[in-house]
Amino acid sequence: MRLIDLSLVSDDQLAKQRASVTWLLRKAFKNKVPEELVDPYYRDHKDQEWLKPQVVRDLANATYYCMTLANIYSSPSFTQLNHWGVIQALNRKGVYVGEPGDVALTETVLIQTTPIKMSAHMAMIEALMSLFVKELTAGGRVMTAVRRVHAESEPSSSEKRPSAEEALLTWVNASCAKLAAEIEARLTRDDRDHAGDYDSIEPSDSLAVAALIEDGWFSSNVDGALIHTKVPEFPVACEVDDLRDGSALGGVIGLYCPDDADWSEVRCPTPASSLSQTESLKNLRILAHVCNESLTHNPLCFRVEDLVNMNWFVTVEKHLKRPQKEDVEYM
Repeated sequence: MRLIDLSLVSDDQLAKQRASVTWLLRKAFKNKVPEELVDPYYRDHKDQEWLKPQVVRDLANATYYCMTLANIYSSPSFTQLNHWGVIQALNRKGVYVGEPGDVALTETVLIQTTPIKMSAHMAMIEALMSLFVKELTAGGRVMTAVRRVHAESEPSSSEKRPSAEEALLTWVNASCAKLAAEIEARLTRDDRDHAGDYDSIEPSDSLAVAALIEDGWFSSNVDGALIHTKVPEFPVACEVDDLRDGSALGGVIGLYCPDDADWSEVRCPTPASSLSQTESLKNLRILAHVCNESLTHNPLCFRVEDLVNMNWFVTVEKHLKRPQKEDVEYM
């Protein structure tokens, strides 16, 4: 049985498929994925990657979609739906499944297994991702977190209610601003405590220190040596793609997991230049390490190399903006 030949899929598409299927399995099994499905792909004797038969079968049966819906809403009423039933349920929640470019989004297409039509299933998975984010951010949960972290970042009451994506980006930016403020306060305190240390340094060094301070650097005496530190300038994330270099996300984990992530190791772009691929990879490896070692469940479904190399990011907002479709039966 020919399942899906991944040798015909580009690296970007494969990375997206792998991450999306991994995400779906984690949500379907409440982050307790059976060991044999932790990696949903296998390699044959020709070193070609294929989606595992059980995964293909359960995608075609809509099993994982039903399990995910049931877990999102803690309701068994979603467990016996076919694909069209899942699509209708998503529509009722205000999330619309996009039409893939190469096949029709029909029940007939979605139940195919020889080969499986992954573009149709990717549309289903992305819509479920959108629903998950929508429910995660419902009821002002994110903005409540923003108020706790950094009240100045909260939109005024006169502004329109932010979308799910806007709310999450506001939280990321607020977290970075909070961390930067805490770092500056600590460095200012250390700088003041060691002010007397500057009296013993050479005049030429004093001028250098003064220039650094004027440029926003803080100096402290560590074991007889002057150490210069600058408050990181985390970039403001205006859209999801701005998170790709890991600098803003590094600020988030630096705030919430200070014992596991050293903020000084996070690389930030400057107004004059963006981060190199090596610097981005370093940031994302820090993020991956914290997600894997410090959190109850690892939310990162990508390999860090994929995040650097890919020219796309799954944006959930596009699904929430589609107009209502008529309820016509998919055959």
